[in-house]
Amino acid sequence: MRFLFATLIFVIALLPCTASARDEMCAPLKSFVESIKPDQTKSIEFHTIWGGQFKDSPKPDSGFVMYEKRCAHHDYGPAKAICLFLAENGATEFSGENAKRVLSCLSPATKFGQMQLEVGEFSFSYGNKDRGSNIEVKFKEDIEIGGMVLSISASGY
Repeated sequence: MRFLFATLIFVIALLPCTASARDEMCAPLKSFVESIKPDQTKSIEFHTIWGGQFKDSPKPDSGFVMYEKRCAHHDYGPAKAICLFLAENGATEFSGENAKRVLSCLSPATKFGQMQLEVGEFSFSYGNKDRGSNIEVKFKEDIEIGGMVLSISASGY
C-alpha cells in the first residue's frame, strides 16, 4: 500500500513538469517564433475581456455579453495560426493562464505552480547563440479597449 501511495505522489508531482510538453499551444507558438528571420520583428496581440465586452464592440441586441476575445496577427501566416488557437482555446476569465502557457512553451524549465498571473513583462531569447529570436511577452490591462492583452513579440537574430 505504501508503494502505491508513493508512486501516486510521484506521478502527481511530475504532472506540472510535463504539462508544457503536451500543451497543444506549443506547436503553433514555436512555429511562429521559429519563422522569424534575422532582423525581422513580428508580433501578436491577444485581447480578452470577462464579464462584459470591449469598449469598441457594438452593443448587442440581446443584452449582456459574458466575454469577448480577439487577436491581431498583422496578416502574418504563422501568427494567424497561434491567433486561431488562442481564439478557440485561450482562457478568458483567468487570461493570465495564456501568458503562463506561452512562457512554459518557450522556456520549458519555467514553472508557475498554482499562482494567478495578474500582470507581467518578460524578455528572453529563444533558439541558440547563432540563430533565434529575442522574445517579449507582456500581459497587462488594455486601457484603450478594455480587458486584458497578451502581446508576444519576436525579433529575429
